Amino acid sequence: MEESSLQKFWNKRFESFNHTGWKIKSIYDYDQSIRFKAINKFSVKNSISINSGKVFDIGCGTGDFVRLYSLMGANVTGCDLSDDVIAKAKIRFDNFDKVEVFCSDVEQLELPKGNFDLISSITVLMHVVPKEKLINTLNMLNELLSSEGYLLILESKADGVNKHKDSDDFYINIRSTKDWVDT
Repeated sequence: MEESSLQKFWNKRFESFNHTGWKIKSIYDYDQSIRFKAINKFSVKNSISINSGKVFDIGCGTGDFVRLYSLMGANVTGCDLSDDVIAKAKIRFDNFDKVEVFCSDVEQLELPKGNFDLISSITVLMHVVPKEKLINTLNMLNELLSSEGYLLILESKADGVNKHKDSDDFYINIRSTKDWVDT
């Protein structure tokens, strides 16, 4: 498979920072701890028992949230667009029986419908820039959920700000609360 410009972007980001999150490590570490707390709060508030459930983490990166779900007892599947990131995640989870990670564009997933109790997308969907692509992705993720499943989306948002240029490449769309609700 030929590497797309989007794959090159994320592979380069991983090469530069050893993860695909914030460039500044202290911000990355701070944000991750807040996201962990948000996932726990969401699980408790909605009485979601992740242990022994099936969880799918899209844009899993090196697997911070895959690890969290696995430690909670879930069977976890993670995917990321960056093959370099997935190579590191595979090493990280080599001894985890209930973890599978693989490289894929979220639009090209071939997974069984109705299979997951929880699908998480942590600051991933903001990188699905065209609105039509976002709608298609959300519909596809909905099909992957079990009848009682949850879709957990944690995103950056900034009311009044539509787009942010992160680098010479343009792969981000910061959506407002209204944008998310309207989608």
